[in-house]
Amino acid sequence: MRQQVLWPDQSLEFCRVEGDEMAWHFGAYDAGRLIGVASLYPNGDSVRLRKLAVLESHQGRGVGSVLLSHLLMIAKEKRIAEFWCDARETAPVPTHEQKTTANHQTKPHRVY
Repeated sequence: MRQQVLWPDQSLEFCRVEGDEMAWHFGAYDAGRLIGVASLYPNGDSVRLRKLAVLESHQGRGVGSVLLSHLLMIAKEKRIAEFWCDARETAPVPTHEQKTTANHQTKPHRVY
């Protein structure tokens, strides 16, 4: 999914990064179908969020927000002192109005 959403013109090998085998990987599901993914890369008491991706058909519905909330909860439970990420300049950032609308139109998604 990461390749499909983030790097559609790149190889699968391009999508792999150092630390993938030690990272914590999460998925969001809708009716048993994987619709979003994200990975946390721990380093001591710090964790980096990388490669958050949501299928285009489900973008704008709050899936990324649900994933992020879940990841922050995990970090808090594990007493992570620093949670950080970097993002593309082109990454969509919903306005308050879009967040409110998305929250009312979206059913809960399961995150594992």
